[in-house]
Amino acid sequence: MGPHDDPSGWASLWMETGQSAKALADVLAARVQRERRRMVWTAVAQTLVSLVVLLVVGREALEHPDPYHIVWASGVAILVSAGWVFLLVNRRGVWAPYGESTRSFVTLVAERCRRRLRVVHVVTALAVIHLFFNAWLAWWGLRLRPGVPPHPADVATYIGAVVLLAAVIGWAIAYRRHIRRELAQVHEIARHID
Repeated sequence: MGPHDDPSGWASLWMETGQSAKALADVLAARVQRERRRMVWTAVAQTLVSLVVLLVVGREALEHPDPYHIVWASGVAILVSAGWVFLLVNRRGVWAPYGESTRSFVTLVAERCRRRLRVVHVVTALAVIHLFFNAWLAWWGLRLRPGVPPHPADVATYIGAVVLLAAVIGWAIAYRRHIRRELAQVHEIARHID
């Protein structure tokens, strides 16, 4: 993150220049363009990762066509698809400002912050759902095969789900604080523009 990406830097730039909001508008326009490029690359990466996960899960279900693996593959496919659709819908309307005014750029940056907060909530919810799905699947798998110890890959999958959940919650706490701080700074700038 460069000096032109920090909202507190925008405010100080605007106060130091003593000009109209033109200097701030230029900085905001450059940031919006950088964020737009980042959004495109992120969308491409998320699509590729989703496709790879779906292909791996599908291949696994085809190689092991028992009810356990089919239910597992279906659950993972549903979670990945739901996450991908949410991310696609969440980006609607935040690609470019509705005008060329400083107010339009500040409004767009604030809306992008709110959308990122929404992503934090949904990703955390999907991680929790994934954990419970794996717990249920482990329980169901043991009932399908009474007296047979769990397969090491199934145990590793459940442990991986727990580790994933812990990592997602840690990320969500830190990222949410960062976004809220940025959103507060953007709202402060918006008050000074009026």
